[in-house]
Amino acid sequence: MSLSQRQRNILNLIAEMSGHTTSTSVRDNAIIIRSGLPADEVRNYLYLLEGLELITIDIKASGAGYRTVYMTKDGLEESSREITEE
Repeated sequence: MSLSQRQRNILNLIAEMSGHTTSTSVRDNAIIIRSGLPADEVRNYLYLLEGLELITIDIKASGAGYRTVYMTKDGLEESSREITEE
């Protein structure tokens, strides 16, 4: 799969923060903070990764200041592939 290095970094960060599972969610604002990148840039990467079906993003709950992000099975496989290729 053709991902930019920053997209891969975000995908790997989500995998790490979720414990490499599909059942543990990660808050989008935590991803933004840990990435060190501007919020808009990270959100764009998240939407691109969701479009590639590597992650899922839940709808923001009323009053919540964040969205929850989950790895998909394909996302975990892609993240693992990146780890083994390095």
